[in-house]
Amino acid sequence: MESLGAYELEIRGGLNQLTYLQDGSSPGEFEPIPFVIGSFSLKNDITGSLSYKFNIERDNIFLNLMEFSLITRTDNFRLEFGPFLGTGSGFDALDMGVLGNLELTLPGIIFFSFSGAATIGSQIDFFSGNSRESYGAALGFWLPSTVITLGAESKNYTRLLDDPVQDSQIRYQLSANFHKKASVLSFRFDAGYLALSRKYLGIPDLIDEIDVYFAGFEINYNVSLPARIIFGAEIPFNLEDNDFSLFKAFVGFSYTFF
Repeated sequence: MESLGAYELEIRGGLNQLTYLQDGSSPGEFEPIPFVIGSFSLKNDITGSLSYKFNIERDNIFLNLMEFSLITRTDNFRLEFGPFLGTGSGFDALDMGVLGNLELTLPGIIFFSFSGAATIGSQIDFFSGNSRESYGAALGFWLPSTVITLGAESKNYTRLLDDPVQDSQIRYQLSANFHKKASVLSFRFDAGYLALSRKYLGIPDLIDEIDVYFAGFEINYNVSLPARIIFGAEIPFNLEDNDFSLFKAFVGFSYTFF
């Protein structure tokens, strides 16, 4: 039986210098720490309105995640739902949860989406007892050759280490995605506000935190019909103490198997 869709494989990798000490044992100011980030994702259509996505990701808040989701869509509606597995920095302390995303669209005019994820079964002995939660919302609209998006996202990860910690991130972002029909290049510009904090749960009222503004970009270059190269960067800044060593940078490659 002939496939209804094409497999799309995408791989990304890079560094995020604005992150936490992973052992959770050293309270102090944020400093440049070369944390390796990246993702491996595979997407394919099952039917004309149903597809799936498999994703492995290394994130500076959630650390290591493996996700599988089913996606159903129409012209005005998109729903994504599935399970995830997560581990700590040492690829141990397994936990499990569910994720979801709902998007409503008036094609060519406006769209709204809401997403969330949370661990389940943390009291079962097989799992770690760690807790991961994320919530996000985005509002976007189309302009000629441009898509403008306003978004907000919150992430929280509580880890039961020898010295338990809770890492949190709140991110507000404005994005402009520029694209032109038949062009081999597309460009996205991002700007916004980012707040990071770490609570040391065994030490009342002790919190490490930093809040910055940021600017970044992502460029997609279509080498050929199936192949695409991705690269981008993000630099935080504020009006008092600009530290450009706290950057994020990544490169990636996408290939579609027709």
